[in-house]
Amino acid sequence: MAERVRELAEAVVSDYGGDAARVWLDATDGRDLERRLRELPGFGDMKVRSLTAVLWKRLGVQMAKEIAPDHPTLGDVDSPEALEEYQAKKRAYKAAVRAGQPGSW
Repeated sequence: MAERVRELAEAVVSDYGGDAARVWLDATDGRDLERRLRELPGFGDMKVRSLTAVLWKRLGVQMAKEIAPDHPTLGDVDSPEALEEYQAKKRAYKAAVRAGQPGSW
């Protein structure tokens, strides 16, 4: 994990002058934002979707809205109670999927 963090920090320094906010501030649109995130070391589909949810729901980055998932994410969590509720719903959803039942958020 430490190696991944180091690689990410290196990429932010070399590609964005050490300012991580430039990843989204310098993006021209949602497609560009998604490309920039995917180019970061260790960022696959799940991290891109999660981060865009946070960017949209917590920081108001409008272009992230078109990438962020419609279902609840960590971007919706704003308190310890909300985190507990989110995790409980996620566990219930996964259990329903494992049981072959259509899960819903």
